[in-house]
Amino acid sequence: MKLLRKTYGLAALLSLGLATASQGAAAGCAYKISNEWNTGITGEIIVTNSSTSTINGWTIGWQFNNNRLTSYWNANVSGINPYSASNIGWNGTLQPGQSASFGVQVDKRGGAAEMPVFSGSICSGTVANSSTPVSSVAPSSVPRSSSSVVTLSSSSINNSYGQQCNWYGTLLPLCVNTANGWGWENNQTCIARPTCTNIVNGSSSTPIVSSSSSSTPIATSSSRLSSSTPITTSSSSSNGNTQGVAPLVVQGNKVTANGQPANLAGMSLFWSNTGWGGEKYYNAQAVSWLKSDWKANLVRAAMGVDEAGGYLTDSTNKTRTMAVVDAAIANNMYVIVDWHTHHAEDNKAAAIAFFKEMATKYGSYNNVIYEIYNEPLQVSWSGVIKPYANDVIREIRAIDPDNLIIVGTPTWSQDVDVAANDPITAYSNIAYTLHFYAGTHKQSLRDKAQAAMSRGIALFVTEWGSVNADGNGAVDAAETNAWLNFLKANGISHANWSLNDKAEGSSALTPGASANGGWSSAQLTASGSFVRNAIITNNGGTNTSSSVATSTSSSVSSVNTDPSTIAPDNAKIRYNGRVNVTPTAALYDWPNTQIEFKTNAPQVELLLNDNRNDYNLFVDGQLKPLITGTGNMSVPVTLGMGEHTVLLTKRTGPNFGSGQFLGLKLPQGGQLLDLPAAPARKIEFIGDSFTVGYGNEGPGLTCASYRPYENSYLSYAPIAARALGAQSRSIAISGFGAVRNYGDANTTSPTPMPFYYNRTVMERSDLMWNFASWIPDAVVIKLGTNDHSTQPEPPAEVFIQGIHKLISQVTAGYGQVPIFLLADSSLPQLASRMQTAAAQQRSMGNSKVNFVQVTFPPQSQLGCDWHPSVAGHEAMAAELVAAIKPILNWQNNDNNNNNNGTDIGTASVTPFKGGAKAAYSMVLDDYCTSWSSGIDDYAIPTLMERGLRAGLGALASECEKNNFQARLKTVAQQGFEIVNHTWTHPALVDCATNPNPNQACSTPRPDLSVEIDKARTFLQQASGAPVNFFVFPFNSVDDVVINHLKSKGYLGARGGGYTMNAANFTDPYRLNLLGNQADMNALANQAVASGSFALINLHGIADASYEPVPLNTWISHLDYLKTLVAKNDLWVDNPTAIVKYNRSKALCGSPQISGNTLTFSGAQTGCATYATGLTVNITSNAGVPDLRPTQNGTSLPTRRISADTVLVENVDPRYSTTLN
Repeated sequence: MKLLRKTYGLAALLSLGLATASQGAAAGCAYKISNEWNTGITGEIIVTNSSTSTINGWTIGWQFNNNRLTSYWNANVSGINPYSASNIGWNGTLQPGQSASFGVQVDKRGGAAEMPVFSGSICSGTVANSSTPVSSVAPSSVPRSSSSVVTLSSSSINNSYGQQCNWYGTLLPLCVNTANGWGWENNQTCIARPTCTNIVNGSSSTPIVSSSSSSTPIATSSSRLSSSTPITTSSSSSNGNTQGVAPLVVQGNKVTANGQPANLAGMSLFWSNTGWGGEKYYNAQAVSWLKSDWKANLVRAAMGVDEAGGYLTDSTNKTRTMAVVDAAIANNMYVIVDWHTHHAEDNKAAAIAFFKEMATKYGSYNNVIYEIYNEPLQVSWSGVIKPYANDVIREIRAIDPDNLIIVGTPTWSQDVDVAANDPITAYSNIAYTLHFYAGTHKQSLRDKAQAAMSRGIALFVTEWGSVNADGNGAVDAAETNAWLNFLKANGISHANWSLNDKAEGSSALTPGASANGGWSSAQLTASGSFVRNAIITNNGGTNTSSSVATSTSSSVSSVNTDPSTIAPDNAKIRYNGRVNVTPTAALYDWPNTQIEFKTNAPQVELLLNDNRNDYNLFVDGQLKPLITGTGNMSVPVTLGMGEHTVLLTKRTGPNFGSGQFLGLKLPQGGQLLDLPAAPARKIEFIGDSFTVGYGNEGPGLTCASYRPYENSYLSYAPIAARALGAQSRSIAISGFGAVRNYGDANTTSPTPMPFYYNRTVMERSDLMWNFASWIPDAVVIKLGTNDHSTQPEPPAEVFIQGIHKLISQVTAGYGQVPIFLLADSSLPQLASRMQTAAAQQRSMGNSKVNFVQVTFPPQSQLGCDWHPSVAGHEAMAAELVAAIKPILNWQNNDNNNNNNGTDIGTASVTPFKGGAKAAYSMVLDDYCTSWSSGIDDYAIPTLMERGLRAGLGALASECEKNNFQARLKTVAQQGFEIVNHTWTHPALVDCATNPNPNQACSTPRPDLSVEIDKARTFLQQASGAPVNFFVFPFNSVDDVVINHLKSKGYLGARGGGYTMNAANFTDPYRLNLLGNQADMNALANQAVASGSFALINLHGIADASYEPVPLNTWISHLDYLKTLVAKNDLWVDNPTAIVKYNRSKALCGSPQISGNTLTFSGAQTGCATYATGLTVNITSNAGVPDLRPTQNGTSLPTRRISADTVLVENVDPRYSTTLN
């Protein structure tokens, strides 16, 4: 069956005619809106080759009237209204009948969605049999009525049969020869008449329409995702009325307005300093434009203090700041008065005088927020920042007792968790500053923020960027959205940096943009356009007026502040399946997606927005009446007294479109409770209508429609998983194949099932799935029925190659998990090809791919359209379970196998931890120095975000001089290894004894008791961590220094040649190193290919250090390392961890198993020094049972590699291990 993409709301498919291209090939261009909200839309532009000739490369143009493009994907796009797009290589060749599409996001700019005018030889031309070529009309706005009409040229749908189906706002040809469901006739998708009339039954529009006229109206539903409640504020009168906005009050860990989280959103101006360029935007017109056009309710005046041209030397900075404050008050906005400095403690008296003046002038206005310290550096919170803050706050509170005060936090206002450990308690209504830049600061900083809030303090993001922390780089849209979702979910207000036209990524405006507002989209940078949309979206529902306005919005996406309403992102709600969860909606479309929670409430209301799908409802395991999607629904469920578990499962597949779970309502006193743990085992199923459960509850082979009879919960896939005691997820689409979809006139289809495999939601190309979030123990692939059930079927080699490509997608996401290629007996040729694909995979080295065949059910066990009934699915599931259970060694369904201690297998230690193919460690030299500031600014946070660590080669004298003691302790606690890089960085070899003229040396040899011993003592005392690894300055090494290190108990040192280290290296004091190269990823690849240990010598990141690594290169490299780690190709760790593993493996003997006991024998001198947790590989040709090993009473983790191989982690070779 061919995919029909569901359209939301103003779902308009506009055909712009077919034209003869220059190469003689005709094509058409179409614009399709797939999602709309109050400020914008997402959609796609579709280019179709409707000629008989191949199109090789295409370029199109289009123009809006008021709408503007904000982002795009899958095409090369240039220009600013008009726009031009061309193919990106893989989508440039269009065979006859094929289409290519690319995605767009469009800003409606306060108006309605518009239809663009297309241009270009492919799109422009005479439309056959159409009196008015659509491509020549001017852009028009789609009316915002209960139904909207879009004109579609009949010639754009190649339907010679005269009638079409209005499929939820999209016209599709009715089939002539297909009796039911979907077909492929006349080189296009068609829909059977019964399917159209049954599915669309109940719609306000007529499902069958005539296409005989030159243009046909398409009625589209007005139901769509809308904005949240608009801001309502009362005006501030000229007599000084101060109640234009509600007071901001800290309640618990939230800054609130009118008792609800304020969640303000706006802009921060650039430094106010004279001559810096940003000062020109400190005026009433710019502020007014932010309010009227950007819908900002917050502005920040970043008054520069002690830098050149700042307040301390130029009082006009204060005048500029006051102009912004006055304008904000006049526009009913909140305004942050920011003491913008990194050294506020050095000018405390000036700060006190300034804020006393501000409090006197503006303290009676709720609008004003005092930010008394922008970004402290790496200084003590309790010893420096907090005492400063208490002194300044005391003076403000003497004048203004209640306006919100925000206090900066250590490390550029990132260490909010440190402030939370010792908060300000002498004064009330205090919030704490959090700053982030999305390209650099990611989940690890959100974790710090969450920790701070959990300790009870309120946060305010007074500065954030969509780019890197240095102010440059591209917009990191995915991470910025993650941050904005986090802020929204936690009610945190925020101001973006910055409203300025400086030529850097974080600026909102392009160079030369007007100082007085009125900025067109062409004057917005990529960041500015993104942020403007984010502010408008955020502030659609924030009520900051002093008199609470009652919202009349019925929007499904607005945040319900009723205390009994549970948001869909509540941690106690469990989702099983690919779901895009936000604070307002959980979006999904894959079959058998499940939503589960436990409650003590006697009744609940389930909030759903879905008029396409049906749901099973289970209460305490008992099936309740079917829930049929009818739109925006509140479904009451009676539970009774006591605790109850509620499970909602999506019965239908993605062919019907997506649904949304909007949360639930509980009565007074009702609470969500903790669910029991989900099954540890996990299986993913990839398939077609069999896996979806198409027609499995049907009355027989012929069904009037199939939606009521489709039940994904009872397809063979979840039935088999439940029999195995496993979670399951089904990624399946009815009618789709591995390379060819059902009924396709060609041997391959442009969008078969694998095309959608990487998506969170099948119909959303902008939502890619995070494979690391759920890694299955096995994957079952049942595809091919649609490829082979009609002619022309794909050639064997084409189909098999398609299976190989899908396997590559699976392994790219999950690593080499066991994969089962499943076929049934109905198509012997398909089974043979699947078996061949499995054999080829195994011959290529992937021994985890297996072939399984099950029996196709007899006719007595069939449902709609010759698909298995529930009984047929049960029989198939039983055969599948019997086949895969021994391969996975899942001999029961509860993971509680006991081992009798006999015939377990043989043991060996893997070359690297976790069974990785190679090891990789980085040491960043010259830590603590001013010239290597990028280590703290960029390296450490980006490493932490990705779960990676490195060694920090600390130059001890600089650590002392720059007061890095507290910082050393912090980074050591974060898991970074403090490495000794000497006291002053001299060459340690004596020139008089140096036989190597190419080696750096000193005359005389530096004092090793200072350069090595004093440095180590200082570093250990400051960090509180052992210092066991040494890196030689200039790689200046000789036996005298090596012997000194050995005598002092060092475990290893970097000081060898410039090459890889063998996996079994024998001298840990002369480890080879590799320097910064243009292609850092090549070093990792080389290590993996050769099974080696790469020790990388770096300095700073995007700073003034020796050979600094560009920030984008660094981030890209870390992301690449993370992919290698995810595939278990590479072990990335601190240098001493890798040295200890190597030496422990070499010195602590060999593992052996006797009965159910694992021990090591043959230990050598030095084992106790280096002993660490090893990875032991246990193998047996007879299969290794499930193991639950323990050592000294502690359970050890295991990982099954195959039926005959299990890895046991963290085995200390000094002690015996019991293999239960």
